[in-house]
Formats: sequence, structure tokens, C-alpha cells
Amino acid sequence: MMGIANDSDVLKEAFNRFMAYKEDRQRSTIPGDLQKSIFRCALRHDEAIVYSALKEIAEDPDTFPEEQRNCLSVMGSVKDGQRHAEMLDYVFFSGKVRMQDISFPLSSLSTTTDEGGRAAWEFLQSNFSLLSSKLGPMWGSCVGLCCRGLLTLEEAKEVEIFFNDPSHEPGSAKRRLTQALEIVKTKAKRRNRDRRAVEEFLRRK
Repeated sequence: MMGIANDSDVLKEAFNRFMAYKEDRQRSTIPGDLQKSIFRCALRHDEAIVYSALKEIAEDPDTFPEEQRNCLSVMGSVKDGQRHAEMLDYVFFSGKVRMQDISFPLSSLSTTTDEGGRAAWEFLQSNFSLLSSKLGPMWGSCVGLCCRGLLTLEEAKEVEIFFNDPSHEPGSAKRRLTQALEIVKTKAKRRNRDRRAVEEFLRRK
């Protein structure tokens, strides 16, 4: 929680531990239940360095599958908009990420920032034909995760229009698409309903 709140001391300590871990994973161990939290805090301290290091660890053949998933999940939480596209290309097209693992970075990307959610949706639109033919059983997860990070009723309508086009038939992803749209619409309605009350509450504080 301190890391989420961007406490500088916590982020710096996490970064130091992460870099020691990267240099010697046998001697500077990080317990499995703390890995994702420390990786994410380290990323917040220096996104460029840690993002590259996470990719290096994930690609190491000696890295355990759970640790690879932790790396991929945290890589998906990058905030730099330029890395959104880089991360998506890496996950889907580099050939270095197992098909069953793409949901981990995609889920992080679509929920960490508003920009990440929008980037995931735009990526799906731009690569629809390729992804729909490439992903097989992961297609439904891909569609759901690429849509659920959107924020407004207007964006939900945009998704509906896109998939109502016969050339963008969702196929096996139809149920995941419906669920994602329900999430987006619920978030949007709650935001519209509660925005003023929250603003007034914060002013009083």
C-alpha cells in the first residue's frame, strides 16, 4: 500500500532489492509472495531500468514459470505511453511469451491506468484480424481484457459499434465481450452518479 501511495523510501528500497536480485538471484532472493509487490514498486522508482530487467528475467530459461508470470504482470503495469505499444508487441508478436500467459500483462495494462486501458482497446482494433486468427482458446480472454479497461458510456458504445460490424464478429469471445461491456457501463454509471458527491467530500477535507 505504501508503494501504491508512491512513498519514495519504499520505492527506493524495493528498487535496491530488485537490482540486487537481478544481479544474483541465488544470493539476493525475494520470497514468492512478495515478488510482484517489490517488482511493481521498483518499476515505479525507475520504469525504464526495471522494465528492461523484468524482460531479461522473464526470458531467462532458468526462471520458474510463476516468476515469469510475475515479471509479465508487472511489465503490463507500465505508465509510459510509449511502452504500452512496445509491451503489447512484445507479448503478442515476439514469440517469447507463452500463449497461456498473455492474460497476465494484458490484465495489468488494462487496469493500471486509464491510458493503458485505452491502449489495449486500440491495439485490439488495429490487430483484430491477426489476433482473432492467432489466439485460439485465448481469444475470449484477449477481447474481454482489451475492453474492460475503458471508462465511459461513449467508449462502451464504440465497442458495440465495432463488434456489430460483420467483419468484426467476436465469435467465441462473445460472452467475455458482454461481461466486459457490463463492467465498463457499471463503472461509468457509478462515476457519473458519485462524482459530485466525492468532489464535495474532498473539498470539505
